[in-house]
Amino acid sequence: LVKKSYDQSSKAKKQGSAEYELSLKQSFLQRVSVKWENESKQSFGVVRSTLSLDLKLLSIDQVIQEDLLVTMESLHRESLVSEHLDNSQMRERGERINLLKTIGEDSMPSLREKVSGSDPQDREANMATYLKLKAFLIVYPKACREFMNFLLDYDRLDDRFSMVATALTASGSPEAQTVLREAIDKLSADEVKKQRLIPNLSFNHRPSAETEQFLENLAQDDTSELIRGTAHRGLGTLAQKVREVEPERAKKILDRYAAALKNSDQKDSLIENLEVIGNIGLPEQIAIVQPYLESADQAVQERAYASLRLIPSPDAYAILITALKKSLPERTREVIAEALTYQTYLDPAVLLELKSHIYREKNIAVVKHLLQSLAHNSSQSLAIDIIKQYAKDCGHPDLCGYVNSLLTAIQQS
Repeated sequence: LVKKSYDQSSKAKKQGSAEYELSLKQSFLQRVSVKWENESKQSFGVVRSTLSLDLKLLSIDQVIQEDLLVTMESLHRESLVSEHLDNSQMRERGERINLLKTIGEDSMPSLREKVSGSDPQDREANMATYLKLKAFLIVYPKACREFMNFLLDYDRLDDRFSMVATALTASGSPEAQTVLREAIDKLSADEVKKQRLIPNLSFNHRPSAETEQFLENLAQDDTSELIRGTAHRGLGTLAQKVREVEPERAKKILDRYAAALKNSDQKDSLIENLEVIGNIGLPEQIAIVQPYLESADQAVQERAYASLRLIPSPDAYAILITALKKSLPERTREVIAEALTYQTYLDPAVLLELKSHIYREKNIAVVKHLLQSLAHNSSQSLAIDIIKQYAKDCGHPDLCGYVNSLLTAIQQS
C-alpha cells in the first residue's frame, strides 16, 4: 500500500485534499495513519471517496522482494460514491478490504509458523489458518515461493501439504502456478505427490498459457502412465476453467480430445478421452459423446453419461432424465443420477420429474443422488418443498436420516 521510506522521524504530506500522517522508525515506515477525502473525474463519472484507516507495517527483515508486506490493525471506514458507479472497481476494492481483514495482524513468518504447527485434530484452527494463508497469498503473490517447502517436505496426506497446495490453487496468481509447476518438476521421483498436485494446478481459476503447456508436456512426455493420464484429465479441467472467458481456448482442447476419441480403438483410450471431455462441460460435446451412450461396454457407456454432468444445458440433463427411465444396469443408473447432482439450476418441470422418480425408485443410491440434486437447486422454493414433503413421507431408515441431513444443511447455508 505504501512503498516509500523517509529519513526524518516524522513527516506530513498533502496531496490535493488528502493528508497523510506518517510516524517513522529506523528509516522505514513503522505506522501509517491515513485520513483522505478526495474527488476525481473518471471516464465513468465523478468519484467521491473517503478513507480512514490505520496500518501497522512489518519489520524490515520481513520485506519480500522490495514489497512492504503490511497487516491491517483496524479498518474504520471506506466508502466510494459515484454518479456512474463502476461495479468491478467497487468489487475489487471490497474484496481486498475483506482479505486484509482476514489476514489481520499475521505476517509471512507467523503464517509459516501456524502452518508448521497445525494440529490434525484441530479442524477449526486449521481452517482459520488456511483462510488466512489463502488471503495472504492473494494479496501478496510474491510470497507464494516462501511456502514451496511444505509441498516438497511433507507427505501428500499431511494437512500442511494440503493446506498450502489448496491455498496456492485458490490464490490463482501466475506466481502460485509457477510454484506448483516447479514443485511438480522437483518431485519427479515421487509419482504419488506429483499426481496429487496436478489437479491443484489444473483447478486454478485463471490458468496461464504456461500452465497449459506444462500439462500438455506431462500428458505427452512423462514416463509414468499414471501421470500422463492425470495430466490429460487436468487439461480437460483447465478447459472448463477458461470456457467462459476464453471459449476458443476451451474449444481447441475439446476438438483435440474429440479427435482422439474418434480415433480410439481401445477401451482404456475411449474411457480416458471421455473423462477428459467430461471435465470440460461445453454444449458442443453432447453430439461428440452421444454415440457412446449406447455402447455395449458398460464402463464406456457410464463414462459417456458421466461426461454430460458439467454441461449447463437443458439438452444435457434431458438426456440424463430420460436415461433414468431406461432399463439399464443399476450401477449405470447410479452414475446417471450422480451426474444430475452437478446441475445447480434445473427447470421447475425437471424438478417435478425428479420428485416422481424419488417416489417410485427402488435403488437407494439413486434416490440419494436425486435428493442431493434437489438440494443443489435449493435456491428454488419448489426444490425445498419437494425435499420437505419427502422427509414427511419417507419410510426407509437410511433415506430418512439422509433427507433430514440435507434439510439441516440447507437451513444452515
